[in-house]
Amino acid sequence: MDRDLARVAVIGGSGFYDLDRVVDRIEVDTPWGPASSPVAIADVDAAPVAFLARHGTDHRLATASSLGEPAHDGGTVVVINGPRFATRAESRWYRSMGADLINMTQYPETVIARELDLAYGAVAMSKISRRHSSPGRGRRRRSRDR
Repeated sequence: MDRDLARVAVIGGSGFYDLDRVVDRIEVDTPWGPASSPVAIADVDAAPVAFLARHGTDHRLATASSLGEPAHDGGTVVVINGPRFATRAESRWYRSMGADLINMTQYPETVIARELDLAYGAVAMSKISRRHSSPGRGRRRRSRDR
């Protein structure tokens, strides 16, 4: 398998750090510095697939189920520009529009991939459910929420 011919790549987020059947790892340096982790080349049905752990392989978070929290399968995500959290007013508005989750992760890769004319699909799992909460439940109280 030729590692230079990986036509499919996966960017893993929090909780997704590696693919099975890794056959090679490549250190990558960019004009902005080294990648967060080596790019793993995996053998998936005899095809090379590149994988990068976006936060590095040492970035670990507990899963909802391991913390005794309910896990949800499915829903609608609203992607906002980050890094920032939505205000309570924004959270209420997104909820009124049918949103189940607010996140910042999917936006940058989607835009960059489109600009490069790359096919891109997102599979997301939330690590934090803020549930559009009231102050004091899962976030700091602000002096003013606009």
